[in-house]
Amino acid sequence: MSGRQQFGVGHGGSRVWIDPDWRVLDVGSGNFPHPRADVLLEKWADENADRAGDSIDKSDNRLVIGDACDMPFPDQAFDYVIASNIAEHVDDPEALCRELPRVGRAGFIETPGWLGDMVLREDFHRWRVSRHSAGLQFLEVDGSRPFGFLGEAFYAVLYLNQDRPGHRTITVRNGALALPLKVLQRLAGVFIHLPVIREAMYTCFEWEGPFSVTVRRLPPDRHPTSADSGGSS
Repeated sequence: MSGRQQFGVGHGGSRVWIDPDWRVLDVGSGNFPHPRADVLLEKWADENADRAGDSIDKSDNRLVIGDACDMPFPDQAFDYVIASNIAEHVDDPEALCRELPRVGRAGFIETPGWLGDMVLREDFHRWRVSRHSAGLQFLEVDGSRPFGFLGEAFYAVLYLNQDRPGHRTITVRNGALALPLKVLQRLAGVFIHLPVIREAMYTCFEWEGPFSVTVRRLPPDRHPTSADSGGSS
């Protein structure tokens, strides 16, 4: 379409084309709503673990409270749907991936990739998501963090001076360690966005119309027993 504009989406540096006349839905954006969105869908308005404890701006007149797996919108209500970093922690990925093309003509999904899942795993991340054929594959995870201390150290540096549920982070705003740690934080951010690393850190999928979904669930004896795995929306 003529007149389309490019917009950044997600955390991995992806960019998508959106026509000025399109009606855009942002699903589960939390306290980082997409500037192009006409409507924001959220399951919870207050602080929630699935948003790392953040609350959202309830005064935003674009906000609609509802479940991403059962959206309160008619068929094809939107031209484009952005779902960034929510699919990895919904209860029912099949339902989410049916709802997205039901309410929208096309859209974009981002989740942590295989490396992002292992290095930056959150307690509320239930699925490792990858591209598969013409769609997505969801692999249920058991809560383990395979890189152990090294992964936790990388996480603590990347999220320096932030309070993140389920992880020990570092709070050093002044003093001799502040500058070196900020330099390390900057280097960690540059590292995960190197092209070859970014491909493993993020799974990005732009779709148009229905797409295939494969879900591989853990056997009952390996199912996570930790915290709420309810999905954000």
